[in-house]
This record gives sequence, C-alpha cells and structure tokens, in this order.
Amino acid sequence: MVALDQDQGLLAPYEGPALKGMPEQALFPGWTATRYNVFVTGQNTDVIPLEQRSSSYEDLADPAFAGQMMMEPRAAEWFVTLYRYFEEQGMELQAIEDMFTQMAGNSAVISGNSVQAELLAAGEYGLAASTYSHLIDDLAAAGAPVVWQPPVEPVVVRPNGSGISNTAANPAGAVLLHEWFLTDGQPLLAEVGRVPARPDAQAGILDGVETINVAAEEMIDDGERWERLYEEILRAAEPDPSG
Repeated sequence: MVALDQDQGLLAPYEGPALKGMPEQALFPGWTATRYNVFVTGQNTDVIPLEQRSSSYEDLADPAFAGQMMMEPRAAEWFVTLYRYFEEQGMELQAIEDMFTQMAGNSAVISGNSVQAELLAAGEYGLAASTYSHLIDDLAAAGAPVVWQPPVEPVVVRPNGSGISNTAANPAGAVLLHEWFLTDGQPLLAEVGRVPARPDAQAGILDGVETINVAAEEMIDDGERWERLYEEILRAAEPDPSG
C-alpha cells in the first residue's frame, strides 16, 4: 500500500465518515489500516515460568536464555523498526547491534511464524522473539501453555489496509467496500482472531500496550541494506536443528 501510494500514485484520497474513530496510527496517505499483524514475544510457561517473563528486548539478550529462544530469518522489518526505535531513544548504534547479536546468540533461527508457534506450544523452545499474537492466542485457547502478555515492549505492528484505486471500474462500489472494511467489517476480523485497526473492535487486546508501526519506508527505500544487516546479526544464532 505504501509503495502504491508513494511511488505510483494509484490510490485516491478518502476523507469520508468511516474514518471517524480510527486512530492516527491507522491513517496513511491514500489508504487506511483495517487490521494489524502484531509481532509479539511468545513464551511457553512450562519451559520458562511466567514469573520469569521478560519485560524488555534487553532482557532477551540475557545469556540465561541461551538455547531457549527462536528468531525468524525473514523478520528484517521487525528488526529495522526496533533498531530505529532504540536509536530514537538515544541508544548507541553499536549497543543496538550488540543487543540483537546477543539475542541471536541465545536463539535458533527457525523459519515461519506458524512453525515457531507450534514448536513453542510443544515446549521445544521457551521463547519466540517475534511471532504473531493471533497464533499465540489461538494456541492458548486450545490449551497450550503459551502467552505473549504482559508484552515485551514496544510491540511492532504491521498495518494491513484498504484503499480506493484511482482507476476503479466502479468508483462508488469501491468506496462502499472501503467503508465496509473500516466499519462493519471490523468486528468480523476480531471474530476470526485478527486484530482490527479500530480500537472499539479490538476487545482491549492492545489497551495500554506501547505499539509502533513497521518502518515500511525504511524497507522500501533501503530494504537490501537492512536485510543484510539482519542476516549478519543472525550469524550469531544456533543453526536450525531441522537443517
């Protein structure tokens, strides 16, 4: 969506009534978030008791977690978002890279959020540094000893959204569908275990949680650089035991 609007100008502006009540975090030039992918740190409380729950990413770098954590090799967007966040907080760049390197040193690199969630639920690992909140919630509802709350903050969220094409064959229909996504469609997203963008449809899941949007522009403008840096960080990790 960001690329379509910034680079190609294919999205028409919308300022209609369906935006009422939408948070600033969900509003973008030419499009609006309808739901979020929420990247959380999942934990198996049989492997690592809840009273040992980490509250920060610095905690995840503790050698006490060596061999107990997983990191996703395709999570460069999560990495760059947190990297920029810590930089803005005044953390030295080398300290940021050292923190992530130490996290990787505690971890096995496991590809796939669903795979990580299943391994976490099975007790193969105690922590997943970044996985989707809805996967953890679904497994917990099925009886698995997994949690993501209280959250390790800030929580990175990836907005997924809707926009209106400048070349829509049926512009009025496109507007109606867009408005449905932003209004009546929001509770339906919650019913299927996703996190809607509208706060009054979230059932409190993000209340009081510090969230930051994925640094999409960074990945669009300089994605290869960030992917290379993240790959370098992950070289400190244990090899994937599945090969």
